[in-house]
Amino acid sequence: MKKLKKIILNISLGLFTGALQAQQVQELNFGDLPKPVPSVSSLSTYVNTPTSIATGIPEISFPLVKIPTVNKNLVLDVSLSYHVGNVNPYEAAGEAGTGWSLIAGGVISRQINNDLDEKFDNTAAGNYQKNRFDDIYFYSFPGGSGKFKIIRDINTNTFSLENLSPNKLKIEYIRDNSNTATLILNSFTITDEKGYKYYFNDYSISTISTHLLNRKEYKSAFFLTKITDANNIELAGFTYQKDSKFKPNSTQLLYKTCKLKTIESKDIGAIVLDYTYDNLENTMNDPYSITAVSLKDKSGSLITKHLFEYTFFGYVYGTENQSKRVLLNVKKLNRNFSVVEKTGFQYDTSGSETIYQNNPDYPYGIYLCQNPYPDPKEKTFGILKRIVLPTGGVTEYNYESNQTFIDKNTPSYLQDLENSFFDPDIQFVKLKEEINFDTQQNMNYTFSVTGSSSNLPKPIYLYFQIDEYYQSPYLDPSNSLYLDFSLKQNGQTMDRVNLCEGTTDYSYYALTPGTYTIQINGTGGKGHFTLYDVGKISPPYRNASNAIEGVRISKIRSYESTVSAQPQKVTQYEYNEFSNPNNSSGYSFSSEDNGATSSVYLPYVLYKNVKVTDSDGGYTKYYFKLPSDYPYTDLVTNTVDYSYVPFYNLTRKGILDKLEAYNAQNQKVSSKQFDYTFEKVPNAPEYIVYGQAKSWPSWIKSSGISEKTYDVNTSAFIENKIENVYSPFNYELSYVKETSSDGSILEKQIKYAMDKGNTSLTNANLIAVPLEIETKNNNKTVEKIETKYDSPSIFAPSAQIAINVNDGSQTKLATYDAYDVKGNITQYTVNIDASGIGTPVTIIWGYDNTLPIAKIEGAKLSDIGSLAGDIVTKSNADKDAASETSLINALDTFRNNAALKSFAITTYTYDPLVGVTTVTPPNGMREIYKYDMENKVKSITDVNGNIIKEYKYNTKP
Repeated sequence: MKKLKKIILNISLGLFTGALQAQQVQELNFGDLPKPVPSVSSLSTYVNTPTSIATGIPEISFPLVKIPTVNKNLVLDVSLSYHVGNVNPYEAAGEAGTGWSLIAGGVISRQINNDLDEKFDNTAAGNYQKNRFDDIYFYSFPGGSGKFKIIRDINTNTFSLENLSPNKLKIEYIRDNSNTATLILNSFTITDEKGYKYYFNDYSISTISTHLLNRKEYKSAFFLTKITDANNIELAGFTYQKDSKFKPNSTQLLYKTCKLKTIESKDIGAIVLDYTYDNLENTMNDPYSITAVSLKDKSGSLITKHLFEYTFFGYVYGTENQSKRVLLNVKKLNRNFSVVEKTGFQYDTSGSETIYQNNPDYPYGIYLCQNPYPDPKEKTFGILKRIVLPTGGVTEYNYESNQTFIDKNTPSYLQDLENSFFDPDIQFVKLKEEINFDTQQNMNYTFSVTGSSSNLPKPIYLYFQIDEYYQSPYLDPSNSLYLDFSLKQNGQTMDRVNLCEGTTDYSYYALTPGTYTIQINGTGGKGHFTLYDVGKISPPYRNASNAIEGVRISKIRSYESTVSAQPQKVTQYEYNEFSNPNNSSGYSFSSEDNGATSSVYLPYVLYKNVKVTDSDGGYTKYYFKLPSDYPYTDLVTNTVDYSYVPFYNLTRKGILDKLEAYNAQNQKVSSKQFDYTFEKVPNAPEYIVYGQAKSWPSWIKSSGISEKTYDVNTSAFIENKIENVYSPFNYELSYVKETSSDGSILEKQIKYAMDKGNTSLTNANLIAVPLEIETKNNNKTVEKIETKYDSPSIFAPSAQIAINVNDGSQTKLATYDAYDVKGNITQYTVNIDASGIGTPVTIIWGYDNTLPIAKIEGAKLSDIGSLAGDIVTKSNADKDAASETSLINALDTFRNNAALKSFAITTYTYDPLVGVTTVTPPNGMREIYKYDMENKVKSITDVNGNIIKEYKYNTKP
């Protein structure tokens, strides 16, 4: 049988991929694609297809570095995250490699739906029109993510921004006022529910083809440049590496990058990112790769560094080859630039462990040439397979094809299996017979097709192989030698379809039962015919289809080392219906594409039932509700009929309905039942989810959990319940009711700025900060605490009040008396008596007002006056051992100052971004903290070097 090249992977790509393939051959410009900014656009996958048990996509992430800000509630970090949904022909390999995203800073990216929103920007142009805006913007910043769109009023040519996510962010934009033809955006500002402001003032530029050879520039993503708090104190700044690339031998801009270069925490230090330009233009790769992420203190000294190493992997999608960057290693360096950790990444080169071939004698699908049914095991090629940890251990991820439910045991389905090949999970192409021919002996050869009495046609595949041509002495030698054939029944020629592109060797026929004659014609020769028909496995059949795109996790194994044969731990995932394991519990849903005609988002699968089994044999059964469990409603308009898909932004993730935990003996040990109430976000805009389906953003109004713990011997159980209610003003928790198994009830009522009528906080969007918490036990109030924000000059707590539950009188628990220019508390008062007198505590901040260096109990700020000036100055100068010694001496002098002898003083020194180095309490018994080169605490000693505590880290090399 003729050997043909194996097709590794074949994905149905549609019109979009056809365009992409053409650009691969000619010139690929990401600006022409719906997701125009590699590395940034991949973040939208986390919004549209979240990692969860319901999707079968595990969360894989690694923290790299983090840096605090002067606001202790805001820490900035950089991490790596992997999502298998970003391994597909539409997604370019990002700056950190295929499937990987570097989570750092903040960005507002866009998905271009249909045409560019601002395409028509010149009222004098002959084709000018006020077009509808379709693009979707995805935002991501520390602590928040979501998406929005711009709505254009065609009649008034005005624009509004509509948030499509259930939160209370304030999203504002600044436009280019010099252009009134359309909306040209210059920047964005997002204010979160705690008053932090995120400024997106930098942007990348892409170009899109308009007509002929012209390209139009547009802002393809906006990048976070600054974070401030509600008091307009700058907490962090972000700078970018900007490079412009032009068409060769031309001044025509192709794109302008905006790569995050530094994250600066003011007066603390910075995270620095380095890149290499890899000259990968016209490929499905971000031309830049990230090579290092470093954490440095404010003087520029290295704290830690991570280096990135890459290789390339050949991905094959049908007839298209894509060589993409993949992350190979991440190496961690210490302060001496020595490698102290290495994490390695390996990718699947052999396919899924799950076997899909239904007959060991025949390959999967129609394998005779270009297989329209590639083996599902090949879907996992190039996906992350193993992570070699710094300890030497290994985590192994085994994926398999997604499956969706389809009933394969109905009479019509069973009949169709007899008449055509369409289900390679059940059917296989098998050898029927081989017929040798020799035209010198016979020109006609017969074979029979058997079948049922239905007399419906059956698929037959015929391979025509010529072994030798005969040279006839009666033919002109200049004439070509040839052989061909026709297939006939009762003198009638059967329709012949070429099975394989580029060759006529393989033919397909649809033949009813009977006898057929192969009639050979031509100049003569010999060879053979190989006939194939369709076999199938025995019923009943599994009600599942592997035809859907994408993969799911099957097993996660943990090994002690790279050479370990047996895993230490195995977690297995199964996705069958619990009530009928013969059925897949998976169903396909469309990603939200806002009605784009060339969507880049593949359908995704959610599973109603998932069983997760641990190494000890115990397992947990997860029950999910899917979007289809919430009834659709038809919407009829004057022009188009739509279906309303309720709560899609919530249900598209899968809603956990119930979970049950069992031990290895199949005894139920616990269960949780979940309940939710969803509501539409008030005044939210409708948007097209996909096709002719619409929805509105929705939020969770209330939720409940009923938890049962079982006695495995008697099946008796105890039950605890939790009810949660969320505020419509900020979607935060506003009420909690816990009912214990003994019938006791604990309740908490939480009030925010809107509830308390605090317009000052509301105007600053400080709406998620609890101002009052009332606690009840068995319907009796036992505590009621209120936090005051009464200062006219700063958004910060001014006092904490306890309210007497009997008479409503108030008692001050603490007052917050003074703050510095960076919002640090510098004086507070505790132990306040009925007359309002309490114990003041003063905090002295050093290291450029970023760390507390002295705590003076009993003293007011006015008692200290200028006495702390020297310790503040010396802390600002602390950068090495000598300067730290000078600071410690100054702190000792401060502690021993006669003016402060009646106060209890605790002092501190630090290696910023490493940790505290000394703590000296009021009794003077100083503790000294020592660190290794990896910034881990080695020991705590006293001033004489005696070890108080010693730390050992048992990690393998």
